[in-house]
Amino acid sequence: MLLLDWEDTGEAQVRKKNLEGCDQDSIFWMVQIMESWFLADARALMALFKTNFGDLGNPNVEEIPKADVLARLNKLAGGDYHKISHGAKLLALIDPAKVRKAAPNCDRMFSVILAGLSRRCSQSYPPPYTFARFMPSFLL
Repeated sequence: MLLLDWEDTGEAQVRKKNLEGCDQDSIFWMVQIMESWFLADARALMALFKTNFGDLGNPNVEEIPKADVLARLNKLAGGDYHKISHGAKLLALIDPAKVRKAAPNCDRMFSVILAGLSRRCSQSYPPPYTFARFMPSFLL
């Protein structure tokens, strides 16, 4: 399994070309910026920023450019989004199911991970963690 950073479309195209001989089912692309996931859950954004932001635009959050994601979050935060303080709070609030629905690569990756884990483990898992504590909630 290979997890690749996705900084911009041009860089991604070069990387894709270099990986043409690899098993494409084992390659997973990250979002340009983790805050993209926040745009999948309007309820969480409204809960934190106490504002109605209207239409979030593209429902596939993996396709939203980094600059646009940050511009939207800055607008919601009154012009001053902070990755550490706001980001940590939003990670605790977002619904993993909404993120997986709005981020196909994220969903595909965690589906593959879950399938591999279920084949290797015969015991049941403990209750899911929250997304803010650890990503396994995406697996469930």
